[in-house]
Amino acid sequence: MDIQEIANSYAEGKVNEAITKAIAQAYLDGYKDGYKSGKENAKIECNDAEFVDLGLPSGTLWASDYLKDIEGKVCYLPYMEAKEYPIPSIEQWKELEKYCQWIGRYDKHTIDCVGPNGKVISFLFTGYFSSTKKEEKQFVYLWLLSKDGDKKNSVYIDYDENKPGDPFLNLEKSFCGFKLPIRLVR
Repeated sequence: MDIQEIANSYAEGKVNEAITKAIAQAYLDGYKDGYKSGKENAKIECNDAEFVDLGLPSGTLWASDYLKDIEGKVCYLPYMEAKEYPIPSIEQWKELEKYCQWIGRYDKHTIDCVGPNGKVISFLFTGYFSSTKKEEKQFVYLWLLSKDGDKKNSVYIDYDENKPGDPFLNLEKSFCGFKLPIRLVR
């Protein structure tokens, strides 16, 4: 073999190696860009939410229903996703609790919140998703804004079957990995 043939053989191997690396890198870059774009575009749009003025002193408007996907199903989100939406603070929840009348309609699996001006928003019994399964409890759950830590602020509305129409409104801490519904505020 002369030196030219050896050089050609060497170059051919290097070209194939370089092309293989370039194609692999282009694939990785495309995958990462596509994943990022898909994640950004997958965020559920909340522009269509209908907000209700309950007549609260702060002027806070509450969404008439839970955030739902395009199929109309309630969205269950872990806290890190839920906090990307305009969810209520503890103060906004306490104002709702203080100034509104709460009426349980347990035969309809609903608790109505009647504002000072007479307008109503309803909280359907939703349950939540733990790390392994949906908890089908007949209660209301939703996320509230929280500070750092694994446990995040949530609302849990319970009732006593012996006292129809009189729900228990509870603030509690829930594991941030659980998936709870959210109610938007403006």
